[in-house]
Amino acid sequence: MDKLTNMQVFSLVVETRSFTRTAELLDCSTAVISRAVSNLENHLKTRLLQRTTRKMSVTEAGERFYRACKQILECLDQAETEAGSAHTHARGRLRVQCCRELGVNFITNSLIDYHALHPDVAVDLRIGNSTTDLIQEDLDVSIVVATTLPDSANIVRPVGTCAMTLVASPAFLRRHPLTRPEGLGAHALVPIRFDTMPPNVGKADHVEISGNPRFVSDDVDALKTALLSGLGVGALPRHLVRADIASGSLVEILPEHRLSDLQIHLLYPSRRYLDAKVRTFNEFIRARLDEL
Repeated sequence: MDKLTNMQVFSLVVETRSFTRTAELLDCSTAVISRAVSNLENHLKTRLLQRTTRKMSVTEAGERFYRACKQILECLDQAETEAGSAHTHARGRLRVQCCRELGVNFITNSLIDYHALHPDVAVDLRIGNSTTDLIQEDLDVSIVVATTLPDSANIVRPVGTCAMTLVASPAFLRRHPLTRPEGLGAHALVPIRFDTMPPNVGKADHVEISGNPRFVSDDVDALKTALLSGLGVGALPRHLVRADIASGSLVEILPEHRLSDLQIHLLYPSRRYLDAKVRTFNEFIRARLDEL
């Protein structure tokens, strides 16, 4: 037996005051019980029990050791309970990384809603697009936009797409009318800087746009502010500008020409024994992304 098992056996012997009763409770022989106690005494070089053929008593050292054993065993039981509950009850700190392309406001509002459903989870949000070792970076899950992902030990789950739309402010379009995609290159462009590969067009008849960007950022909320101010033309996730288009603050340009969707992936370190907080967040964010 290992030391911990010997401690469990010894504690039960003290509580029952009987080798025979302990053997019955553990469904083993009295010889096994006696050997466990002897192993502890040999290891400690201290007699824990005084025993004869007719009587058993606990020594002073045995009483002290018993109290210490009970504390250790109770801590172990508590640790096992807490570890087991992590699989069934969402609790603890959830470390989430989200790419900038989806928008800081989007992921922040999503995490606020998730926390309302799971108040025992504390959220640690980081903005980025890492596709490397999540364990080394101390992350539970990462939401990334990429067409291809490098080989890694991470589990990768495609969770959908994010539609893009080309927009500009009414004031900008009054100064610079636009009717054909080929004319975009002559305008002030406000493109997204992608941390990873930009989305594939996937069509043979697509139009390549090139020009001199007036404002570049990897933060779509910053780009939206620039576009609202009339700085130029840019492509943004549709969910970020839907309300602005409806209110007239931004105008959708060339809607008949579809832009490539962003490919969205969830990354997490392991598929085995997922904490409840990671499992419930994955389910929640999948549903939220479906609404985009």
